Order: sequence, then structure tokens, then C-alpha cells
Amino acid sequence: MKITMVMRWALAGIALSTAWSAHAQLASDSVPRERTVSRSAEIVEQLTESRYRLGPIRVRPLFALRDTGYDNNVFGTPDDPVSDWRSTVSSGADLILPFGSKIYILGVANPEYTWYKKLPNRRTFGGTYGGSVLGLFNHLSIEAGGTTAKTVRPVSSEVDQPTQGRRTDAFARAELEIARRLSFFGSAEQQRQRYEAAPGDLVGNLSLRQLERNDTFFRGGVRYKLRSYFDVSLAAETGRSVFVFAPETDNNTRAVLLGAHYDRPRFFLNLTGGTRRWEPRGPLSTFPKFSSGTGSYYAAYDLVAPIVVDAYGNRSAAYSLYTGNPFYYETRNALGLTISLGTRILLRAFSEFGSNDYPRAVDGVKRADRVRVLGGGIGYRLYRKAILGFTASSTRYHSNIDAFTRSTLRFGTTLTFGGDPSR
Repeated sequence: MKITMVMRWALAGIALSTAWSAHAQLASDSVPRERTVSRSAEIVEQLTESRYRLGPIRVRPLFALRDTGYDNNVFGTPDDPVSDWRSTVSSGADLILPFGSKIYILGVANPEYTWYKKLPNRRTFGGTYGGSVLGLFNHLSIEAGGTTAKTVRPVSSEVDQPTQGRRTDAFARAELEIARRLSFFGSAEQQRQRYEAAPGDLVGNLSLRQLERNDTFFRGGVRYKLRSYFDVSLAAETGRSVFVFAPETDNNTRAVLLGAHYDRPRFFLNLTGGTRRWEPRGPLSTFPKFSSGTGSYYAAYDLVAPIVVDAYGNRSAAYSLYTGNPFYYETRNALGLTISLGTRILLRAFSEFGSNDYPRAVDGVKRADRVRVLGGGIGYRLYRKAILGFTASSTRYHSNIDAFTRSTLRFGTTLTFGGDPSR
């Protein structure tokens, strides 16, 4: 097995779920924390793995038993933490219907159930459902569709509390090759974020409904291929966030972003960065006008077989529930190490560090949380894409305001078959 393939199922099968949900971010400047492949390569892989058929429809079964383990601080509180055992099971299928060799109708139906032992009001049914139409033509690729997902995940690094949420996405994106090395791309996306918190799920005395909103983004840019394995891009983005219950946080945003993508067998790099500006939207908004650098990166290097070192990080702004601050700056950097023992066993360890910094002083003090995460995991490939994994992580937030210093210990077992275990 090539080390690149090892990395793909390693990071999928024993990933430690440390990437916070994007539900509280102000914009989508985050690159995936894994190696990625082109959309056409994804389709070839899905067709190859779809061994079952319903007439002309190719079916790839999905099954996952995720996060089956222990959380010693379910609500992410600094005092009197509540611990519990939990698990999420999902079972469904990826669907693909080819129309010739260039057009595909894609779908996913993957219901799930989340169980808590001591907190029955947090047990819930959910899942991911969606579809799209994809065209892969000689000089044009275009896709449009939508998904809806009801899951139990942490809201953000500020609210490190697994919470029932529903996110609905509608999107359209296209890329047109106008020369051998040059192409134009564009996209439009609308997201609706809602929370279905269990009774008593408050952060302090604040409800997560303050973060419910509708986001709309438009992006366009140019991409230039220096080599078949290396391209750079320049993009402009405009967007808006309209809050359901907090119109004082409504805002508009604009950004200019540079990107680079390098993909060789021993080294992979994906990064984006630039500057973003925010301003209030509407007569009721008191959201501050400000600019900030923003971006993220992921890199992996085959040090010497069977050892792979990877690094990732981000700098972004995220919506806050902290009194007096509508947002905070989130900065993260991390190093990881993956070792393969033969073709079936993988060992992974990582360390993540960074901060959440709040720009406005409250009672004369600017809040600053220093974050440290340590974790590791073991993965065993049972058969093809059937993966058994065990993970553990320790997270600590040390704040200059004692009331926000907190820590969490989580460990769990994951069993997946087919598709992306993170779903």
C-alpha cells in the first residue's frame, strides 16, 4: 500500500475530531485537514467502490459507529463537569447515477442515532441527506445541489459542547479552463444554521439560538497551473450573515484570498490566506467594522517510510456568545505524526496549540484563552475500507479570566465501512 493511501484512511479512520465545526465561523476560509483529490478522481473512486446496483444507480453502502466512548465534561464547563458515555451509529448509502461519461446525479442518504447513557434528553435521531448534479466536460466542470445534516457536534472552540444542530446548504460552483494552464472559477452558497439544544443546554445564561443565522457567499477567481501538480489561485469573496434572533450581529464581509495547492507522492500542501473585512448590515446592527488577516493550511510530508509528518492550522474570526464581544479571533497550529506498521495498523499522535482572543475589554479586561490539545490513536484496517479505530484526546483552555479555564478528556472507538467516517 502506498503511503499516500495509508494517510487517507488513517486520517479518516482514526481522526480525532479536533477540527471544530464551522458552524460558528464568520466565513469559510478553511482548507480540509487531509489530502484531497480532484472531483473527477472522487467520481472514479466512487464508481469503483459502488459494487451494488439498483438498476442504473450505483450504490456504495455506508456504516459507522462513531465516538463510542467517554466524555468527562459533556458541557465544557469550568466547574462541576458532567461526564457520560455516548455513541453515534449511522447506516446509509452513497448513490450515483451516470448519464453517459460526463454527467452524474449524486446522492447520499445516511441516517444516524446518537445515544447518551446518563443524559437521555440528548439522545436524538439525525443524519445527512442530499444530492447534486455534476457535469465534467472537457474544459468545464459544474455542480449544483444541496444537503441537510442533523448532527451532534461541538458548536465551536468557544462552546466545546456537543450539541444537536441542523445545517442546510445549497450551492453551485463551476470552473472553466480557458487555456492549458489558466482557468476561471466561481461559486455561490447559502447555509442555514439552526440548533436544537436539549432543555437546559445554555452557555452561562445565553441560548445557542443567538447563533442561528443564514449565510450567503459568492466567490470568483482565477487559477494558474505552474505544473500538473502545483497551482496557485487568486479569489475575491463577498458574503452576508443574517441572524434569526440577534439582528444586532448582522454583517457583510468581503475578502481577497491567495491560494496554493501542491500534490506530490511525498509532499502535499494546501493553503489559503488573505485579508477579510467586516461591516454592520442593516439599521439594527451594531457589529463592528474591522479587517483581519485570515487563512488556513494543511501539509503532509513522507519523512521516511513508514513515517508521515503533517501540520495544519488556521487564523479566523468566529461568532461569540461572550458578553460584550460579537466575535473572537481563533488561531491554531498543530503537528501530527502517523506511523504505519505493515499495511493494516496505524499509530497517530498530534499536538495542537493556539488561542481564542477577544478584542473588546469587559470590565477593563480583554479575555484571552490559551488552548492546548494532545491526542493519539490506533487504527486497524479490517478489510479494504473497513476500519477499526481507538482515539483519545485531552483539551485544556487556560483563560486569564478564571471562570473560563476548563479541560476535557475524551476517548472513543470508531468502526467504519465505506465512504467518509467523518459523516
